[in-house]
Amino acid sequence: MERARTSGVDPQNSPTGLKRLSRRFDLWPGSVLLVLGLLTVLEGVRYETGTLTRMGPGFFPICLGVLLAIIGLAVMLKTPDAGEAPEPTRVVNAGGRVLLAIGTFAALLNFAGLIPAAFGLILISGSAHAGNRVVPLIVLSAFMSVFVSVVFVHVLGIPFVLIAGW
Repeated sequence: MERARTSGVDPQNSPTGLKRLSRRFDLWPGSVLLVLGLLTVLEGVRYETGTLTRMGPGFFPICLGVLLAIIGLAVMLKTPDAGEAPEPTRVVNAGGRVLLAIGTFAALLNFAGLIPAAFGLILISGSAHAGNRVVPLIVLSAFMSVFVSVVFVHVLGIPFVLIAGW
C-alpha cells in the first residue's frame, strides 16, 4: 500500500481497480439470475411442453427460464465501464422503489383497476433511475398503462377491471 502511494497510483481509484469492483458488483446478481433460470428450466421439463399452437404447462416456465439464464449470463459477462461503481445507498434506494412499485401494483389492482395499477408500477419503478425525468416518465406510464389494458383485456381476454367504478 505504501509503495502504491509513493508511486503516485492509488489502487482504489485506478481504472483497473474500478473495473474489478464493477465486475464483482455484476457477478453476484448475474449468477443468481443464471441459477434461477436453470432451476426454472429444470422444473419446467418435468411438465409436458406441447407445441407453439397448443402449449403445455411446461412451455412457459421453460421459455422464461431460458430467458432468465440468458439475462444472467449477459449481466455476468457485460464489459464494465470505466465509470464509478454505484453507491450502495443509491442501489438500496432503487431496489426499495422497485419493491414499492410491485407492492403498489398488487394493492391497486383489486381496488383501483388495471390502468391505475400499471400506471403506479411504471411511474414508481421508473423513478428508481436517477436519470429519468418526470414528464417523460408520466407520458410513458400513461402510454404503457393503456397498452397493457389493450393487450391483457382486449387481446388476451383476461377479465381485469380497467378502472374501478367505471
